[in-house]
Amino acid sequence: PRYYYIPSAPGQLTSMLDAANDMMRRMQKMMSEVEKMDLGKMGGEINSVLENVNKAIVDINPQQLGDDAHALLSSMQTSSEHLQIILKNIEPASKLNADQVKSIVSNVKTMTDNLRTLSENVKQNPSSLIFSRPPPKSKVFDPRAKHAQ
Repeated sequence: PRYYYIPSAPGQLTSMLDAANDMMRRMQKMMSEVEKMDLGKMGGEINSVLENVNKAIVDINPQQLGDDAHALLSSMQTSSEHLQIILKNIEPASKLNADQVKSIVSNVKTMTDNLRTLSENVKQNPSSLIFSRPPPKSKVFDPRAKHAQ
């Protein structure tokens, strides 16, 4: 150009300078936040945590862990075998059809009703369990009977 001039619209250089200034402000803010932190205290706490982790690692007894894991697996295997036996015993029952199940339930209901009737009869006449019919009434203990003396 023949005459030099200063542009009034922001150019790329101005945008880059603004971005750099903004970044510097953010870094200064972050540095002031870091300065506020008690790094000595944080370092002590981190050391304490690391000491506890080291102690836990040293306290682990690998032989005991192995023995416990072996016992657990053995127990799980035994449980699995028992479960397989139980499932084999249940399998035939699962093959019953609905009519058979209804018949079984009906029979159990009839048996329950019969037991209830028997129980009521025994409550009213306990000797019926031993004798076919009740024994004759005794006059000795009958307060209504007149004693001949």
